[in-house]
Amino acid sequence: MLEILSNGRLTNLGACIHSKSREVVMREIYNENEVGTNVPVQEEIKLVLELATLCTRSRPSDRPSMENTLKLLSKWKSNKKNNPTIEAAVAGL
Repeated sequence: MLEILSNGRLTNLGACIHSKSREVVMREIYNENEVGTNVPVQEEIKLVLELATLCTRSRPSDRPSMENTLKLLSKWKSNKKNNPTIEAAVAGL
């Protein structure tokens, strides 16, 4: 997911996601994707980045499974207007 968010260009995104502030990482991704001020796209990128962050946790038991990750992404896609928080959605799977 991180590679997709960065169009494969931010090769150190996995490392910087935990070392840089969330705002800096988001700005880099927005710039890479030429999002500008498109708030709906920014919100979608933010959700995917938060999920990707969960997938990079150091303890495997703290990461969502691939099945749950796909379910969550499908759920967001089908209901963009009423997305749950990342943590609540992952906990509910």
